[in-house]
Amino acid sequence: MGSSREKARVMEVDNGFARKGLRGDGYSSIVKLKTGDEDAAMVKDWVSFLVIGFVVFIGDTARGLMFPTLWPLVSKLGGTELTQGFTVAAFSFGRVLSSPHFGKMSTDYGYKKVLTFAACVMIAGCFLYATAQNCYWLIAGQVVIGLGSGTLGVTRAYVADNSTKRSRTVLMAYLTALQYGGFTVTPCVGGLLSYLLGDRELSLLPGLSLTQYTAPALLMAALALVAIALLAGPFRDYVPAERAALARPPSRPALPASSVADNLVNYKPTTPLPAAHPEEVSTRLWRSMVAWGLIMNVVTKGSVACYETLGTIVAIGSFGMSKPDAGFLFSSCGFLGVFALLSMKCLTAWADDIKLVFYGCLVMVASATLLFLDARIGLHGFFAAVFLMYSVGYPIGHTAVIGIFSKIVGARTQQQGSLLGWFGSAGSLARIIFPILCGVVSSEYGSNTVFSVTGVVLAGSVVVLLCLWTKINILIS
Repeated sequence: MGSSREKARVMEVDNGFARKGLRGDGYSSIVKLKTGDEDAAMVKDWVSFLVIGFVVFIGDTARGLMFPTLWPLVSKLGGTELTQGFTVAAFSFGRVLSSPHFGKMSTDYGYKKVLTFAACVMIAGCFLYATAQNCYWLIAGQVVIGLGSGTLGVTRAYVADNSTKRSRTVLMAYLTALQYGGFTVTPCVGGLLSYLLGDRELSLLPGLSLTQYTAPALLMAALALVAIALLAGPFRDYVPAERAALARPPSRPALPASSVADNLVNYKPTTPLPAAHPEEVSTRLWRSMVAWGLIMNVVTKGSVACYETLGTIVAIGSFGMSKPDAGFLFSSCGFLGVFALLSMKCLTAWADDIKLVFYGCLVMVASATLLFLDARIGLHGFFAAVFLMYSVGYPIGHTAVIGIFSKIVGARTQQQGSLLGWFGSAGSLARIIFPILCGVVSSEYGSNTVFSVTGVVLAGSVVVLLCLWTKINILIS
């Protein structure tokens, strides 16, 4: 056994970059410490990772904090259930618009500038929300908050670009746990603010008051200010495009014209030509796997969106649960899902990413099948269906999809931010389209039809995964 200093010399070249010695201006190497401290080897800068985690948390806290008082506020402003639907969808709509652009900007200008700008946009949206005088104003505020929250691709790209392949799924699981906790646990905070403030109204500025309706937005603005301070302080930044340029090998000098002519003269026409250049085959495979990852993101996100849309309706209509009991059931299962995400390190030691996607989707199929049976499964069967989706299938399966996708795009590291931005937009788009489709299909054919279609789509994704298993494994290994 050598000294710890000697062990620290082992460098890991990840994502195709030889980054040894690039420590100035935020260009630092990923050092894998062979000291038994696996956590130290997972990511090169834990402080920056925690800052990224906080940014992820507040991004989805925007949905959770407002949830308890959103419908009362919409109703107070003269809106209907349809208005409520548009207000909820407005947040995801804003995310769809901003995610790919923020991803591209992070590649060109660095992570700190983009995340700071996004936090400022979020603050502007929170003040629009808090000063809303009508439903149109409120929807505009939700869109702007969504625009500022469209940094999932940026944060995932930062983690993917600054971690080892072995630890990437675990780190993505930590991020997803923070995201998942943001919109499943923080509704309790929004409800507490509503309880504490009641009907009281405290004037802060002309046109701005502290009430149970505005308190969540003002708290969100305060959290965004904290994020800006953290980004300006301990966060370690760099520009991916510049780092890629530094790591890019020098181009080969052009051959003299005489050498080219000699090669042409000596070329034998009888030599068989290859069917395709290996690089072209690799590029086609990479593109097809990127498309597969985006589709899997839509399928898993869309499936849980169906539960968010119809879950409470089924709980009340088919099983006679009260609204508070139904809300407690879904929040509790979501809270358990956070623990499942935090245990991803143990799960990845037991099974690789592809197996986790496979088993996660199978669990989601089982959940959808139970809900397809509707009242025939009884109340305990309904509890089991919600548990399988919110606590096991979705958090584990979807997180493994994120891990695989980040490894796939890692083959073209300079595109991490942009592609993971599109990944986030695809998920947000699923959260807009699937709830609308659920409402249409459920009103025409019943909720059990929605869950039967959901189960079939998930089962189809499992079949496709089995067909692509070997190719995915080759690309990410």
